[in-house]
Amino acid sequence: MKKLSKIFAVVLILAMALSILPMGAAAAYTTTKVTDAATIKAGGNFVLVSEYDGKYYAVKNAIQGKPDAIEVTVSGNSVTPKSGNLPVWTVAASGDGISLNDGSSFMKYAGSSTNFATTTAAQAFTLTAKSDGSFTVMEASTSSASTQRCLMFAWNNGSYRFGAYAASNEGKNDYGSGIIFFKVSGEQADNRQELPTTSGAIVDAIFGLQVGEKLSDLYKYEGKITLTGVVSGSTTWYSNSSTGNVNFNVKNSGGADKLMQAYKLGKGANTTDEDVKMLTTGDIITVTGAVIKNYNGTYEFESCELVSVTKGQVQLPALPTATADIVAAIYALNAGEALNAYYDFESFTLSGTIVGGTSWSEQYSNGELTIKIDGTDKELLAYRFGAGTVELDVVKGLAAGDKVTFKVESVKNYNGTYEMVNPVLTAVEKAPEKEPDKVGDDTAIVAMTSVMAIAVVALAVLVIGKKRMF
Repeated sequence: MKKLSKIFAVVLILAMALSILPMGAAAAYTTTKVTDAATIKAGGNFVLVSEYDGKYYAVKNAIQGKPDAIEVTVSGNSVTPKSGNLPVWTVAASGDGISLNDGSSFMKYAGSSTNFATTTAAQAFTLTAKSDGSFTVMEASTSSASTQRCLMFAWNNGSYRFGAYAASNEGKNDYGSGIIFFKVSGEQADNRQELPTTSGAIVDAIFGLQVGEKLSDLYKYEGKITLTGVVSGSTTWYSNSSTGNVNFNVKNSGGADKLMQAYKLGKGANTTDEDVKMLTTGDIITVTGAVIKNYNGTYEFESCELVSVTKGQVQLPALPTATADIVAAIYALNAGEALNAYYDFESFTLSGTIVGGTSWSEQYSNGELTIKIDGTDKELLAYRFGAGTVELDVVKGLAAGDKVTFKVESVKNYNGTYEMVNPVLTAVEKAPEKEPDKVGDDTAIVAMTSVMAIAVVALAVLVIGKKRMF
């Protein structure tokens, strides 16, 4: 028995010893700031970071359009995420420069705007070292040095984006500094949480997202997420893409309504384009998709599908006809809400005086201006307004003080800004020109009148004096 006990003790000790030995050569995960262009060109995995107003932001992997960013923490020569995982880019040599790949597609400047495109073709970017240890990441191929674009951070309306901007903007106003490269060694652990299983808890998670964050940044899930809610407002339909945008309320874990937007909502296997196009307040919808994000305060279910719809029985009241009542209804909207969620109308007319700066885009044939509505003290932004039948020379010459009239089909509260969306200009009344200043002429007339009065008095005294003499 004693011999068996000794053998068992030896086996137990060996088992304990084996249990604490490493089972594999797991590489440590580290990030290291790189200031040598040759190290970057040699390739590998990197995190791309830019500094703005004392904070640091990393380029996210979504590169269609202007890539989003996430705030990160930079400590010494390393970078860590505030939550979730760091977005990692694969760098490879490309000619005299580098190419950037997010793991599924390359970053490539789109050409006619500040956007980037999702593409399978690599584009070369050149690196120019800066004194602060960052780099200017410039497109390598262009017809003119004056039109070269570089990857740059920009702050716009409360959100942070990376885009293709002129190098002259770097570090100015709302533009960040150059790009800081942090080389990634090893494989980072997946710090994301498991996605909750109940719809209410999923809604809680969605409404905990910060601006620019996606649900997949913080939570692990495969495939699509499905939610059911009640439509608030009719669909904005885009026939060129056969998709629509529609607001709908979902319930959180406490049973409270939370407003989301089904952005680029398309038909599903058991629904049609007409089902999507005809959605309106009160309809109960089930939608499914993989991408949910906080876009400038709007919680979007992006590029989702309509699984099913049950038509509601809600009859909306007609929109009031008096201007003051219409404006009161507009200013009662909560952030993210549209006027057609509460009233039935096709269009209406509003007039007012321009009080804000005007702009006109030749590229998109629309403009923006702010008006003070007639008979009220309220202002509305005419967002991307069309010229209608008004001559373009008149539209381009609009200025503060001019009176304008719009045909309006959509109004919303966009993060506290009340907007007429794509209204059409129907009339313009230019502000009257000021009359020339007549102060100098009036002074001369007064002076002449005073002299004449003195002369008359003097003449009268002289006449009276003569009469007394005789």
